Amino acid sequence: MPSWSASTEFTFFNGNAAFQNDPTISTPSFDILINVGAHSPCYYGQKLDDPSIGYTFVNWDSYEVHEHATSDPKVKEELLAASKKVLTGPPGFCNVNFSGPPIPQDKPLMQVTELTAKSTSQENGQKVGDILSQIASKIGPNFAYGPTHESPNVFLVTCGQTSMKGSWEVTEDQALKTLILQLFQLADKTMDIYTALMAYPKPSCD
Repeated sequence: MPSWSASTEFTFFNGNAAFQNDPTISTPSFDILINVGAHSPCYYGQKLDDPSIGYTFVNWDSYEVHEHATSDPKVKEELLAASKKVLTGPPGFCNVNFSGPPIPQDKPLMQVTELTAKSTSQENGQKVGDILSQIASKIGPNFAYGPTHESPNVFLVTCGQTSMKGSWEVTEDQALKTLILQLFQLADKTMDIYTALMAYPKPSCD
């Protein structure tokens, strides 16, 4: 699998009423992370059909850099204090080495899909990755995928979309249809959401 040069942490959480009204209250945690080595900008958003659910994407030089930085007791304390102002419970997360940049640059929405291989065998996971690689080559740069560090048989897919009616699973291309059919013979879709991500810090207009 071709690999992007960064490791990405994807976090999902239930946000409180303040977050639902103003998701920017989640950004102070980014200042903490950028200060210890996270790439700038970081990205955040809400589930389009349920603003109580939030998402963040934070890129690092590597998974090891991320783990070292966030295991520092002072950083942990600061992140916990920041999260208490946003979350209603513990967040979920996974770390992924995507095949390419996971944040679409020319589409207003992102579709995020989690795929779980039906078999936990290494061979099955490899087949899923191979098919996703072929799908990525046909769809292009708005599609990225990778296995999670936490479970190599769980894959995260990101794809830029213009609306919630769009999906990388829907195509008129017969070869692509065949690949997608083969993919779902080997893996189940365990999450599929749409979000409009915002960058922090906000890019300068200069």
